[in-house]
Amino acid sequence: SPPLEPETIRTPAYPVLLSGLYQVVGIRPHGVVAIQIALSLLTVLAGYRIASLLFGARAGLLTAIFLTLDPVSLYYSQVMLTETLFGAALTLALLWMVHGSRDPSFSYPCWAGICLALATYTRPTGYYLGMLFPVVFFVATRHAHGWRRALPSAVLMWLLFAVPVGAWQIHNYLS
Repeated sequence: SPPLEPETIRTPAYPVLLSGLYQVVGIRPHGVVAIQIALSLLTVLAGYRIASLLFGARAGLLTAIFLTLDPVSLYYSQVMLTETLFGAALTLALLWMVHGSRDPSFSYPCWAGICLALATYTRPTGYYLGMLFPVVFFVATRHAHGWRRALPSAVLMWLLFAVPVGAWQIHNYLS
């Protein structure tokens, strides 16, 4: 039987995904695999878009082919583990960062920060990436948009990462 106390140490995103799936369709392995495959497809599409934006359509197509045929990704898309959700969230964060480096809109760093928080809620490695990515984003965008625009964007990205992750850590500490 499951424990009656809330789990406060493990990352919560993947269990929440499974719980939501259970509420919708019951905990059928085929439903989990379908979600995992959809997340893998999202990762392939985001990887395609990143490479296309940075290096052109051919690089995007080559990236999509490599991501589609990657044996590790193929394996993890068929088992109930956090890797697929983490990879999708991280790839989406990178995609929003690339868009944000080209467009000074604040929406792109916002989405990147949210995806970084989701990645951290999925795997603890996200802690380090959530600290590193806003710095990389600032360095990459300060020449294109000027530091007066790049700095608030990077800070906004960091805040949208740090506030939910910090709240979760405070909850863990107090529990």
